[in-house]
Amino acid sequence: MTAHKDRQRIVESINQAVTQGARKYKACETIGLEIRTLQRWVNDDTVNDDKRPKAKRPEPANKLTEQEKQAILMCCNRAEFSHLSPNQIVPKLADQGEYLASESSFTEYLKTKISYNTEAETGKRER
Repeated sequence: MTAHKDRQRIVESINQAVTQGARKYKACETIGLEIRTLQRWVNDDTVNDDKRPKAKRPEPANKLTEQEKQAILMCCNRAEFSHLSPNQIVPKLADQGEYLASESSFTEYLKTKISYNTEAETGKRER
């Protein structure tokens, strides 16, 4: 992302080059900017803010529900699975005819649980 001040500076530089006779696309090419990016940045001679941070993004349709998360946690805490990794738990559950989530969903959810628990205990987040 390019900060608003940087966008303004870049647009001013390109406009200055154009008034001195350069082609707009060549001025953009010289600084490594696509002409389409410049067109998105400028609207009616004003430089627009980056709207991506403020964009409303819908939640994924396949996001785990709280019930599914609790089921994963309870499953992983069962004695028969407590010593196994998600890539061992999911196939064992499948053999029993039970499906809670994919291996990657298990892993990602458990990572967040372990990370938050560790952070709460130690006061800092592990990476």
